[in-house]
Amino acid sequence: MHTAMIEHSPLNFNQPKRGIIMHNSTLTALFATFTVFMLFSMSYGAVIVINENFEGATAGSGTPPTGWSFIDEDGTSSYVTSATGTGSDGAGGSSGLGGEVSAGTAVVGGIPAAYLVFNTAIDLTSGLSGTFDFQLLSVGSRDDGGIILGDVADGYDHDGSTGTAGEFLYANLTEYAPNSSSLHNGAATPLASGQGIVNDTTWYRATVTWTPTSGLTGDFSLTVNNFTSDLFTMATTGFTFDSANGFIGFGSVNDSIRFDNVIFSSEIPEPSTAILAGLGLMGACFRRRRRK
Repeated sequence: MHTAMIEHSPLNFNQPKRGIIMHNSTLTALFATFTVFMLFSMSYGAVIVINENFEGATAGSGTPPTGWSFIDEDGTSSYVTSATGTGSDGAGGSSGLGGEVSAGTAVVGGIPAAYLVFNTAIDLTSGLSGTFDFQLLSVGSRDDGGIILGDVADGYDHDGSTGTAGEFLYANLTEYAPNSSSLHNGAATPLASGQGIVNDTTWYRATVTWTPTSGLTGDFSLTVNNFTSDLFTMATTGFTFDSANGFIGFGSVNDSIRFDNVIFSSEIPEPSTAILAGLGLMGACFRRRRRK
């Protein structure tokens, strides 16, 4: 009896598994395509970073509201939570409270020596927009005050007295006609001057935007409105900060100013609807491959 010999080929455990290779390569290609698509599909969403109406403070108190500090570099200025009154003029709030800063002396290029500052750092590489209401008090012959957007490259030092000064932008709002409102960066000559005036004891609303164009460089603008129409705008382009860690502050150079209804939003990158849809599609494809 002849027995047929059947020759078996040895098992090759290193033989590629075509299905797995196809599966992995397909996922790799999908992931690479999705990554490129994601980079070009990011949108920017506004997140509120400041929302202060001073209603949680106590009238007459020299303690700033929670989340704020009062910086007094000349030692002669003061902060107080004041009664601003209620109504449709922008004072707002059921208790009618606002923040009031009274300055002693001006220091270095028109930048205030004292100001109320929001403690949480603002990312200056992201877009920033917001509004605040303000009222100049009739104290002297050159009543003024305004908003500071600065970086904390050297704390809150605005004149280099404790080291290397950071970069500050100060929009000074005034009722003093010869100089009128102006935009300062600490230099002897303002970035913008002769920008219009406001009246004492009258509430106004200011709209502020910071638009980065490249890294720490960007464009700044402030528009004053009387709750009916825009009155004037101060702006500068191509301004560069020293640090991405910025802050928002409110102060006065010569006299007293009240602030209220401070609302600011920062733009942060977030996935668009297309990205979220793409993630869902990739997940569905992966689950389908596993079932197979």
